[in-house]
Amino acid sequence: MHDDRAVAVLREVADRQETAGHGWALDGDLRPVKQRVFNLAGRGLVELAGREDRAELSAWEGRPVRWAARPTPCGHALLVYSRLRPQPAPDDPGPGLRRVELIPAQMTALRLFVALADQLRVPPASGLAERVRGARREQGTNRHVLYLSPEQMESVAYGFWLHSMSGSALEANRFARDYDVAHDPAPATETPALLAVHDTVDDTTAYRAELSARVDEPVLSDDPVLQRDLQLPDSWWEDLAGTLEKVAAVDTDRVAVRQQYMDRAIPEFVGIPAPAVTRWTAAHSDLHWVNLTAAPLRLLDWEGWGRAPEGFDAATLYAYSLLQEDVAARVHDAFPVLGSPVGLAAEATVCAQLLQTVARGDNLNLEDQLRHWSEELRRR
Repeated sequence: MHDDRAVAVLREVADRQETAGHGWALDGDLRPVKQRVFNLAGRGLVELAGREDRAELSAWEGRPVRWAARPTPCGHALLVYSRLRPQPAPDDPGPGLRRVELIPAQMTALRLFVALADQLRVPPASGLAERVRGARREQGTNRHVLYLSPEQMESVAYGFWLHSMSGSALEANRFARDYDVAHDPAPATETPALLAVHDTVDDTTAYRAELSARVDEPVLSDDPVLQRDLQLPDSWWEDLAGTLEKVAAVDTDRVAVRQQYMDRAIPEFVGIPAPAVTRWTAAHSDLHWVNLTAAPLRLLDWEGWGRAPEGFDAATLYAYSLLQEDVAARVHDAFPVLGSPVGLAAEATVCAQLLQTVARGDNLNLEDQLRHWSEELRRR
């Protein structure tokens, strides 16, 4: 019997069983499909009533019951599976859907992504799991065909990005190349779009190259330490503060600052025990004037982003502004976390980092300002 017919007959047996008070589908109801029911019994999908069961059913019905059937556990499992069985992708996808062809490696990564839906804080887009189950293998090719909405396309790119962070980047790169959709892990719109990622391993060293969209706007300084006054509008400072709020809201396992470093460096270079971190947040972690543009605002050089004490980016920008008192004051005004108890851990960490570079012979023009800042931190 063809499997679709088998499932249809099995479903009829199950439906009759559910409506019967005694839990069996009876001969009178199944007479037109008797032979098919018996065939299902031969395949282990249906149980036929034995002599004692038929006697009880005859007494229940008030007539002779010659045979009765009900699905076996395997039959029930087949019915459950058939309801979830992938349906072939339609030839006409309908409006708003895009035809996507994926190679086997991409399908493997995508199936893993949708299988982990219950464990992800950002789950796959609505309907994506059904699209993945319904993907069809294109005849004559090694491609799987899906029809996806724009939201599902973005979700696929996110799944491939997750795969690239813990495995191969081929799937994400190919998807970005073929469909111009890539996931950018930094949430702010003021970051250059991430176009591709390439990973390679040489002996025990892993390398990663990232290709981002070209930024034509000039940066605000040729030196991380600001050497001249900047007159930036209030809107620019508001945009920067808003962008850093978006970054801080990102949940990530990447690490920019380690507690072990704070415990060692802050006492050594600032002269106080490492302050307790009230809250760890995501940070750009290298926010100085070479990595900023003016119109429009762009934040560049993201390879070091990760978790750091709250206020770390603001403290970093403040430190690199110390030669320009007006700009440093403007940074302080733009970020209320600076000077607060919450921001003390971030400020002490940044101050220690830069005083450590001074000890190595770098950023010597900042030494006096950094030592004055460390004195202020010791008094807080």
